[in-house]
Amino acid sequence: MRNYTPTTSEVRGDYAWKSASIVGALEYTEGQAEFDRWLAAHEAKVKSEVFNGLAGYFAQSNGETSWPDATLAQMMSDEADKLDKGND
Repeated sequence: MRNYTPTTSEVRGDYAWKSASIVGALEYTEGQAEFDRWLAAHEAKVKSEVFNGLAGYFAQSNGETSWPDATLAQMMSDEADKLDKGND
C-alpha cells in the first residue's frame, strides 16, 4: 500500500476532467471553479468548527471565567459566526 497523498491541484484537475466527461456540458474550467467553490465552503466549515471548539474551551477553562478566557471565547465564537454566515 502506498502512502501517497495527492495535492489539491491534482484533485482539482481530476475533478474538473471527470465533471466534464460525466456531465458533458461542463467545461474543464467550469469544473475547476466548481471544485474551488466546494473547497472554499469545506475550509470555512472546518475553520468554523475549530473556532467553535476553541470558544468552548476558553469558556470552560477551569470552571472560572477570567478576563482573557472570556474575551478569547467571545472572539472565537464571533469568528465562527462570521464563517457560518458566509456559507449561507
